[in-house]
Amino acid sequence: MNEETAPAYGRFVWHDLMTSDVEASKAFYTALLGWDIREITMAEGAPPYAMIFASAAEDAPGVGGFEVVPPEQGTPPHWMGYVEVDDLQATQGKIEQAGGSILLAPTEIPNVGSFCVAKDPAGGCLAPFQSANERQPDPEPGSQKDGQFVWNELLTRDTETCSAFYPQVIPWHLESMDMPGPDGNPTTYHMFKRGEGGSAPHVDAGMMQIPEGAEAPTHWLHYVQVDDVDATIAKAQELGGAVHAPAMDVAGVGRIGVLADPLGASFAVYKSAPQPASGD
Repeated sequence: MNEETAPAYGRFVWHDLMTSDVEASKAFYTALLGWDIREITMAEGAPPYAMIFASAAEDAPGVGGFEVVPPEQGTPPHWMGYVEVDDLQATQGKIEQAGGSILLAPTEIPNVGSFCVAKDPAGGCLAPFQSANERQPDPEPGSQKDGQFVWNELLTRDTETCSAFYPQVIPWHLESMDMPGPDGNPTTYHMFKRGEGGSAPHVDAGMMQIPEGAEAPTHWLHYVQVDDVDATIAKAQELGGAVHAPAMDVAGVGRIGVLADPLGASFAVYKSAPQPASGD
């Protein structure tokens, strides 16, 4: 693997739905997104893990899984993103030193890797992950398929604190840009880029300020690629989901919408904008 294809640490590599009802969640997401759920034995004696594949095709990529949230935790259903790091123990120390906290101590998944669950100083949660296997190259731009997670976005009321925190604990650097906000007014969007910079650094995450008047706490929102955003939103409502933000176009990016499944876990759907033909 040469330097051009080697993945930069800081990539989102997995997404788990932490839910109070796995069977209800399976029914919703398979009907909505065409996901295929396969029961995988992760360790001898452990209950099977409901792994999500982007489609029923034999070679469909795995994208995440379903995990039960014990009722006694009092944690509402939510999606958790896993970010690859090179040294989990060192990352834990950086998180605590930078003002974050560890909600789940480092945990090993046999033959897969180790992870912990961390909370940033503003309240956003993600899972640093250290793989036990050979790392896979970054996907080619535009190669991701419907049903895959394609973007990850931190929504927070304190972009200043989060801008200082994340580059200390994850190998990201920030680049800010102006763009239209959800209310049509200009807002600043922050890109979390990974790698050593250069003309085309890797990027699969961003951050923006929670709009005034919105009641949501700081959280990570994860985007799934779909063929038709509007049709997906309509179908989600038919299946008992809710719409947090109706379909809207983001200039030069694509069309997006923000949903919640019937149990309350938020996620977003996305379709890229048509790209100009080569030479235009």
